[in-house]
Parts: sequence; structure tokens; C-alpha cells
Amino acid sequence: MTIDIKRLLRCGICGLAASGSAVGTASAATALQLTAGSEYSSGRYGGSTRTDTLVTPITARLRWNHWSLRASLPIVNLSGPADVTVLVGDDGGGDSSSSGEESSNSGSGSSGSGSGSDPDDGDDTAEEIEEELEDEAEDIERFDANRNVTGIGDASLALTYSFNDIAGSAFYVDATGRVKFATGSERKGLGVGATDYAATGELGWDSGLYGAYVGGGRRFLGDNQLLDRVDGWQAGGGAWVNVTPAVELGANVQWRSASVQGDTHPASADGTVTVRLSDRWRVSIAGGAGLSDGSADYFGGLTLLWNVASTRR
Repeated sequence: MTIDIKRLLRCGICGLAASGSAVGTASAATALQLTAGSEYSSGRYGGSTRTDTLVTPITARLRWNHWSLRASLPIVNLSGPADVTVLVGDDGGGDSSSSGEESSNSGSGSSGSGSGSDPDDGDDTAEEIEEELEDEAEDIERFDANRNVTGIGDASLALTYSFNDIAGSAFYVDATGRVKFATGSERKGLGVGATDYAATGELGWDSGLYGAYVGGGRRFLGDNQLLDRVDGWQAGGGAWVNVTPAVELGANVQWRSASVQGDTHPASADGTVTVRLSDRWRVSIAGGAGLSDGSADYFGGLTLLWNVASTRR
């Protein structure tokens, strides 16, 4: 099964995104932002054993006029059953960091040898037998029931075009295309071993003091030998309000169809508190809970945003 870490990344950064528009970054012709932090999640994902995950994403976002380009690379630590795979990425909606991604049973069983290799025909050479043994050893390592692994997760790249102040109002529309690269180790469960794509949109209202949004899109998933992955839809919504010039509160709900046929659809709700420390620095604290067996039981994180540089018209 795969963990929905995307949701974590969204709850950690979505508040920062809204804060950026609230404090005037939207008026900048060009801006560069860096974010870093840690998100923790814990859940059974429909099983009997708990899986704990710590994700440390590093994200850079460049804005110019109506365009926004964002790249993210996560470091992942996972402790728990080996039939759980971590997928990290952004959900492609607006400024959220689609972290991560889906809950799915790999269906590989516990034997550790279900790699889809050809049956033994009795005519294998010594070299072929050695290769099969090496492959089986790798599978056994992958399906170790008590693993604790750390490494790079799946990197992502997203390009967004924003239609701001539609018809002179506070409404906006964001259109995003995203690609998630197979940089995480599939054998260790840090990635799914396939390249995924997504096309999403977001409709929102940003008054400067408060706002709300709804969004959705379609994911196009790459093939995997062990997982029967299927394309699917995603949807979400939320709202935020500036309770003071320096403090913002936000709430979000997310739903996504399962990436593996027959699995439980992930769904979750989260809240964020974002504090503006200065014109260049903001910190966000987020936490939430899963609404289905496809998501973590609970999750939370701390994210720091740095406005590196900006130029105005």
C-alpha cells in the first residue's frame, strides 16, 4: 500500500501560499521562495500494523507575472510494514504542495518472491539461477516486515498559470500541470518506480483578509510491475482568514481516488496556523486526521518559508 504524504505537504504549505497573497507577494512581478520543514504521519492504512513516516521536503518556487514554477525534493524516513510505499509530490492545486500520495495495497503478499519472474522450466543456467537468487534477495529486503529506511523520495515539478482578479473581482483561477519523477527507491518503498502526471485547476476568492477555494483534477499514473495502478480524480477545498496582520488560520479537506484498483480512496482534513515573522520569513504549523483507511490516522508538520528575492513593476 502507499501512504498519502501529498496531503501532508499541502497542509504544511497551503497556509503559506495564502499568506503570500495576503501580504502582497502577489503584486510582485518576479519572486523566488524557498520552503523547508518536516511532516510526520502515522497510520495503519487498513492493516493491523502502524507505519510512521517523517518527510522533510525542500521546495523552490519562482513566480513571474502570472506564471509559477515549483520544484520539490523530499527526504523520507519510513518505519513500518514493507507493503507500504511512500509517494511524495504535490497535488498540483494552486500553491499547495502536493504532498504526496495514495493508499494502495500492493497485492504482493508476504512471500517476498512475488516479483513476476517466469516459472522455473528446469533449464536455467548457473548465471540465470544466480540472477534469480539476487532478485529474490532484493525482494526479501523490500518485504522485510520491520524495516526502517531513509532516502530521497519522488521529486516533482509543477507549472501554474494564474488568472487573477477575474472581471475586476477577487476571484482567481489557477491551472497547473505537474510531473512526478521516479527518484525514490521502489525497492525500499520510498517511491513507486514510475513517472506520474497531473492536470488540475483551482477556483478561489482572495480578498486579502480572507479567502476560500475549491479545486480538482485528473492524475495520469505510470505503470508498475507490482501495482495495478489506475488513473483517477482528486478534489478539495478550504478557507483561510487573517485574524491579525501577522497571523492566519486555514482549514482544508482533500479527497482522491485510490491509485490501485479496489483500494480505499484517501480523504483527510487539516488545519494550519501561519505566522508572518517578517517581510521575508513565515512559519506554518499544520495538523490533521484521515477520514478513511486510505489516509494516515493523524499527521502534522512545521514549515518555514523564505522570500529570497522579489522585484516589482
